Amino acid sequence: MDKEQILHLAKLARLELTEEEIDTFPGQLADVLDFVKQVTDVDVSDVHARDFSLINVMRDDEKPFEAGENRNAILSEMSDTKDDYLKTKKIL
Repeated sequence: MDKEQILHLAKLARLELTEEEIDTFPGQLADVLDFVKQVTDVDVSDVHARDFSLINVMRDDEKPFEAGENRNAILSEMSDTKDDYLKTKKIL
């Protein structure tokens, strides 16, 4: 890579490079691109893709409660209630 390409990449990445960085980046980028080439050359034809599909691990409710079905039983167990609400101590 030449200096113009490095400056163009730096502009795209919104990087401000020093002259020293501009001089060292071509070699470093060439090393990175060589490594990427090595990775793309690896034969993966016998590697099987994993199935990462989502499954539901929660059990189905056998008999879901209707909204408010247990309200009276819960309210009767509380020491203090007010207008069908549970009354508690202030916490803040």
